[in-house]
Amino acid sequence: CDRAILLGQGRIVADGEPGQVVATYLEMISGHRSSQLSEGRGQPREGSGEVATPARLLAARPVDQSGNPVASIGSGEPLSIMVEYCGLDSLRVPTLSVSLQTTDGTYLATLRTPTNVAAQLVSHGAGSLELSWPSLPLAAGVYRFAVALADGDTAVAKAAVAGRLEV
Repeated sequence: CDRAILLGQGRIVADGEPGQVVATYLEMISGHRSSQLSEGRGQPREGSGEVATPARLLAARPVDQSGNPVASIGSGEPLSIMVEYCGLDSLRVPTLSVSLQTTDGTYLATLRTPTNVAAQLVSHGAGSLELSWPSLPLAAGVYRFAVALADGDTAVAKAAVAGRLEV
């Protein structure tokens, strides 16, 4: 798929490369949810009567073992992606995942948060989590990674292309 169209109220809102169109869509729904919350129409947090912050992905970046951002790694070296998020306390079973792809979109590997981490994510609501591959034997080249947030099996937010990495 090399083209996507986003419709809004029967009109074309965005037309182009799928990653860009998805990013436009996510910005639209994020802004819509934010305006609903500011007007008091958000989803109440169960049992609290408070309005929950919508779950969102804030940033994702490759980091080294010390947590410093990196733009490249060597083949066979470990790879960690630091994902920043907020609003996870509004989800029942928050799941973060990172997928590594070639530049043509071929999926190479995917990491997901273990189920035992979900309770920790909910209790903090906002923060960051590092997802790591212990070793990636990749050929020299450019790769991209995508990040997704789900509530169990239901997608909540997805960054079509969160970033790129050179090997």
